Amino acid sequence: PKRGLIYDTNMEVLAQTKEVATIIMAPSEIPDEATRTLIADELSVLLEINRDALYKKTGKKSSLYEVIKAKIDHSLCDTFIDWVQEHQFTGIFRVIQDYKREYPMNNLLSSVLGFVGSDNLAKEGLEVKYDEVLSGTPGRLVTALNAWGDELPTRLPYENTVDAEDGYSLVLTVDQNIQQVVEKYLEEAINEYAAKNRGAAIVMDVQTGAILAMATKKDYNPNDYLTIADPDVAAQIALLMAGVAMLC
Repeated sequence: PKRGLIYDTNMEVLAQTKEVATIIMAPSEIPDEATRTLIADELSVLLEINRDALYKKTGKKSSLYEVIKAKIDHSLCDTFIDWVQEHQFTGIFRVIQDYKREYPMNNLLSSVLGFVGSDNLAKEGLEVKYDEVLSGTPGRLVTALNAWGDELPTRLPYENTVDAEDGYSLVLTVDQNIQQVVEKYLEEAINEYAAKNRGAAIVMDVQTGAILAMATKKDYNPNDYLTIADPDVAAQIALLMAGVAMLC
């Protein structure tokens, strides 16, 4: 299912889901060593992935399902499809539809929104709190299999396809414009007064209790959650890793 959107109070998008593609390879369909080498050499450059790791996957002769690269944009996917057709590799590769969570305002409200990981599972913040609402219901195919797990004839009357149900969207009381102002001046205050840890600020409508802005600095970019956002912490970790490397 497609994950629901998250809006601010003015219906400006704070979190959205983009359709992407994942490339699957069936190494059991690769005919010979020359083809393995060609795939590893050319596809590693095309998709910007590790050549040796890809070559190792091409050698799994009993496998029909190896993920080569997940969540690629359709422009790169089109280039890949042209490459497959050029080399007549349609029996070796296939493309499946996937989804990727995006946060168009980058760091804005990130500590509140949280993020969705590459496995399409919510990890933090509102994404986790309202995951059952946002995530929707997966579709399924109900059919008959034999004892070995192979499908029985598909014309059987009890085969049934149940479509996926997309998730519902979430509308916050947060006003994106107020949030931007609060984050701007909160960060300036942290820098001016040399705060040792971090700072937080909340703006509330005193008439209703609605939260108009909720900021925490320092924050991170949920589009790139694996990168350490704090340069000081990143530098400390780099020094520790350098020390470990020297000991090894």
